[in-house]
Amino acid sequence: MLFRSGIPLPLSLLPVALADPPGDGAGGICLGVPQPGGHRQEHGPAVLVPGAEGLVDLEGRRLDATCLRRGANLDRFPYPQPEWIDPALLAAAEPVSTLVFLPYVRFNHFGHFLTETAAWLGPLLDPEADWLQAAGADAELMVSAQAAPALEELEHLLPVAPRRWTSSASLQTPLRAERVLLPVPSLRLGHSMAISHPHYLRLLLERRLGPTQPLPAAWAPRPNGSRLYLSRSRLDPSFRHLVQEEALEDHLRRRGWRIAWPETQPLVEQVQQLRDASVIAGLRSSALHLLLYFGQAIAGRPVISLCIADRKSTRLNSSHTVISYAVFCLKKN
Repeated sequence: MLFRSGIPLPLSLLPVALADPPGDGAGGICLGVPQPGGHRQEHGPAVLVPGAEGLVDLEGRRLDATCLRRGANLDRFPYPQPEWIDPALLAAAEPVSTLVFLPYVRFNHFGHFLTETAAWLGPLLDPEADWLQAAGADAELMVSAQAAPALEELEHLLPVAPRRWTSSASLQTPLRAERVLLPVPSLRLGHSMAISHPHYLRLLLERRLGPTQPLPAAWAPRPNGSRLYLSRSRLDPSFRHLVQEEALEDHLRRRGWRIAWPETQPLVEQVQQLRDASVIAGLRSSALHLLLYFGQAIAGRPVISLCIADRKSTRLNSSHTVISYAVFCLKKN
C-alpha cells in the first residue's frame, strides 16, 4: 500500500479516524477536544479472579472496559477473558477497598510497547495527573496475567515502595474491590488514538532511557531534504519481510535514498533520523510506529508504508501487485 498523509502515522494500523477513546456506547470524540478527568476510569464493586485478564461485576459478568480490546468495534479480546463467571465462585473473594489495575503491559515487543503499553502506562507517568498516589496508600496494585513477565521492569518505571506491583496470575483466591481505578488508554489498536498519546509515549521513553540518554525534541525543525528507507533485510527471516529487499535498497541508494536498519541503531538515533527526514518509507512495522513520538509535529511529510491485506503473511513478495506498484513509486522518487 502506498500511504501518504498529512499526519505521518502508520494509519494502516489505526484505520479509524484519530479520536479520544469513546466510552462504552458513546460516539467518537473529536481530536483535540479536552476531556476533563479523561485519563482515569473508575468501576466497582468488582472482582478479580486468579489468572484473569480483566474484572467481573458481582454477578460474574465481564467488565469490558477493564480488558484489553482491539478492533473497530472493540470486540476483539486478544487475551481470553470469560464473558461470565459463576457468582458462586466469587463468594470467597478477599475484600480490598481500592484496586489499581493495568490490563496490559509488554516491554519485549517494540510495536506494542510504543502503542498499547504507552497507552495504558502513560497516564500513570504524567506528573500532572498523579492519581496513582491519590488512590491511597492501601490500594492494591495489580496487572493482568498477561503482564506478569513485565513486573520487574514495571517496578523500575513506576516505583511504589514499600508496596509492590503484583499479577492476577499470583492470586490464590479472588479479590473483591469496592473501588477499581485504571487508566483510560490513549490508543486502541484498530479503533482510535487520543491526542495525548504522543505525549504519553515520550514520557514512557524518557523514563525508560533515563537522563543519560536525552531524546530529541518532538517539535521538528525544517527537514533536511533526505529520503529515508527503513529496511528489514537484516532481521531474522522468520519476521515479516520483503522478498529481495536488498535489490530494492540498491535501487533506492542509487537515487539518493538513505537506508537504515532500525534494529541496529540506538533509539535516540532512530528518533533523530525520523525527525530530520523529508520522506520516510518502509514496510509496515514497529519502525514506523515510532513516528507516534512526534504526533502532529511533523505533519505534512510523506510516509510510504508497504503492506498487503494479509497481515499473517511473513514474506511479502515484490511481485505482488500492490507491493510492486509501491516499489515502482519508490524507485521513481
